[in-house]
Amino acid sequence: MRRIFAAHAIVILFCALTAPSHADTNSVKRWIIDNYYKELPKEVTMLPWKQFKEYVDPYTDIFSPQELDDYLKHSQGISSGRIGIVKREHPMGWEITAVVPSSPAYWAGLCVGDVLVSANDTALTWADDRKLTNMVRGATGTWVMIEYLRGGMCRRIAIQRGDILEDPVFCMVVGKTLSIRITQFGEGLHDRFSELTSKIDEDKIDTVVFDLRDNPGGRVDETLRMLSEFIEHEDTLMAMVSRHDTDYKVASFFGGWRGERTYIILQNEGSASASEIFAGAMVVRCSATVIGKTSYGKGRVQGVYQREKDDDFGDTAIGGFKFTRSIYLAGGTLAVDSIGIKPHVMVEFPKSSMASLPVDFDVVRWRMDAPFPTQSDVDRVNALGHGPIATLVWGDRVAPFETYRTLQAVRHLIPRPLWACTVDHDTVPTSYTRKEEQAIRRLIARTYEGELSDSILQLEPLERLLEHAKQIVTAVRNTPGAERPEPTGPHADDLGIGLDTIHGTVYVTSVFPRSSAFTAGLCIGDRIIRVNQKLCATGIDWARRDIRRAATAAKTVQLLVQRGEQTLRLTLPVRGRDLTAIHSYINDGIGFMTLERGPSSTYESNQIIGRIVTLRDSGVHSIVIDLRGAVGGAMESTIRVMELFAKKGDTLARIWKGGRLHRAILAKTNGKYRRMAVYLCVDERTQGAVEFLASIMQRNRYATVVGRPTFGAMREEEVHSMPGNVSVTTVLHQFGLRLDERVEPDVPALLPQPSPLLVGRAAAMIGDPMVWRNTWHEPTEDLVREAMLASKLSGKQFDRDVMVAAIYGNAGRLFTIAPFMRQLILTGPPVTKR
Repeated sequence: MRRIFAAHAIVILFCALTAPSHADTNSVKRWIIDNYYKELPKEVTMLPWKQFKEYVDPYTDIFSPQELDDYLKHSQGISSGRIGIVKREHPMGWEITAVVPSSPAYWAGLCVGDVLVSANDTALTWADDRKLTNMVRGATGTWVMIEYLRGGMCRRIAIQRGDILEDPVFCMVVGKTLSIRITQFGEGLHDRFSELTSKIDEDKIDTVVFDLRDNPGGRVDETLRMLSEFIEHEDTLMAMVSRHDTDYKVASFFGGWRGERTYIILQNEGSASASEIFAGAMVVRCSATVIGKTSYGKGRVQGVYQREKDDDFGDTAIGGFKFTRSIYLAGGTLAVDSIGIKPHVMVEFPKSSMASLPVDFDVVRWRMDAPFPTQSDVDRVNALGHGPIATLVWGDRVAPFETYRTLQAVRHLIPRPLWACTVDHDTVPTSYTRKEEQAIRRLIARTYEGELSDSILQLEPLERLLEHAKQIVTAVRNTPGAERPEPTGPHADDLGIGLDTIHGTVYVTSVFPRSSAFTAGLCIGDRIIRVNQKLCATGIDWARRDIRRAATAAKTVQLLVQRGEQTLRLTLPVRGRDLTAIHSYINDGIGFMTLERGPSSTYESNQIIGRIVTLRDSGVHSIVIDLRGAVGGAMESTIRVMELFAKKGDTLARIWKGGRLHRAILAKTNGKYRRMAVYLCVDERTQGAVEFLASIMQRNRYATVVGRPTFGAMREEEVHSMPGNVSVTTVLHQFGLRLDERVEPDVPALLPQPSPLLVGRAAAMIGDPMVWRNTWHEPTEDLVREAMLASKLSGKQFDRDVMVAAIYGNAGRLFTIAPFMRQLILTGPPVTKR
């Protein structure tokens, strides 16, 4: 607490000596009233300054020119004419509680615990502490004779007063822990921190400990620069709430220490102001763990106004003033003023042991030989004395080691599961490393929308936590060489091949139109033997991996396939393809269209709407949309498609977060085609936004659903790559009239889909499929009839379906289901419209 009020004590002292007149302060009072963080009565302008101060907080004051100069130097960590000690009263004089590193007192050999008994032969036991302080201080370059006691012996030494520049930060690495002691957030803090950590490998650090005990605060700009080192770019660091507006401060650059680490903050009741900004932002943005006592609770920001020549401040007795211009919210949300930062773990830090220096110990020699002590220097010095005397010798220069030692000393007071999730990871068995575990926990805390108590989030072992949130979060450890799951379907650079294993052999089960596989002549039912001269793996995941790696490594992929008794070598160019390509077909007044995936943007939803409009303008009376195997898509884009068929006021979506209904979306207008008969074909592979489309269209009676029950996952997911070889999938939100329900078809049916083995036999009979694919990419009745004659197949419907699948791959699906759907539409129950 002594450090916190040191600057204010100086200001009050000088104000008493150079009290300005009532006329001098009128302009200052008007300025403060206009810009103070809260409304002040206008009539207080006429009050004398002493009475005016009763209406403002103690942080608002005026400076004489000399006071202002001293205040600005103090904010920069500069003190003039000092010897560099912090003291407290003692029956024999002054007891030293801290020695500023590199100060005159430091190089003279003074240590914490020494008792100063006289200065220039004047005893330091007077009642007037101000006069005694001025006796020790003086002009820079002058000398003062100090007499002090150490270990019962009285010693004398002459010390030259000087200008002291305090070092605001000290850093040390202990194992994988970076220990940082910040004495104050003074000018140059960030630059000094960058200099000290420039040679430290951040990737080898998994825990960062900040010691903010007895840190009185400092400059806001330096605090924000330090926070930007650890918090993601453009994340909110603090909000300054003034009477007129709110100013949000964000991380202004990409800091070198950003990343998922364990952050621990040590604080006590002496941690105030800027140190509370720092601690609060780290708690809000980096899930830091605070250990110690509740901080001071100074949540206000002062502005310092320096008098200029043309200011109307009366005479020169006023050099400037400071006033509270705003209160702040740490991290943009955490209130601090009069509350403080409450620790996660409340502990009483152990008092320093009664260490004592040996009588013949040469303090100055050790300070000169090891100006920047290492762990070995600390251990050697501690072995020479009674207790940890390294702190007495080097002061704040070994503060990071003391911070780490203090942390270990209070370890037994911290609940073990919480500690296991932060520092001592070995105490809880888990399949994840400490770095991976911390990253996953912070991700869940940031993205989970449901009810997940802090005890579960922080104290439960990670596997138990994932079990609690299994409907929301899925963590996957990627085995080397294996493919990640692809819930949203093929990638844009996909070759257009669907694979499956049949009797332990990898076969082609899908050939998507207009893809590399389609134009290269690959057919459903082809057996893949080699990929780029290498034998194809027999496992489906490994076979997909081989093809994906081949596509990544070169511009073409060579496949050796077996088709019947033929062995063919096919070259597939690696190029992107449009996954939203829509295939359509008209038969007997019925429009057929198929989707590989749901729309994910306005452009993609406009494509689907445009194709529906084209079919309607062609005179069709019914539309069949094939959604079998379709996945992915975005809810908003899917709703735009549904609006074509909606009735004003209908519920088009219910959004669920954390298992609870978040909001509902209603149709605002009547859809243009709400009277049209629509049929949707689905199966157990249909999921995501297309499943949501089928669910709402069915429940609102916009469409009849045909096929098999869907997958039951109407959700939008996001995959996060975490440190190490781990990916975590989180659900942005779930949608549907009910939570995670499957769509049960109105007409249960196993829609025609020929076996890949039968299709492969037909492909061997028709020869080169490119003869037909080059003529037209999609089948027509004339092309199918001509192909049947050329292949000498019987012409039965089953043979027609097999042959269409062999030639046109997935583009033939609509032609295959057309007879079934035509019969259903003509004889089945009509779609009921509202």
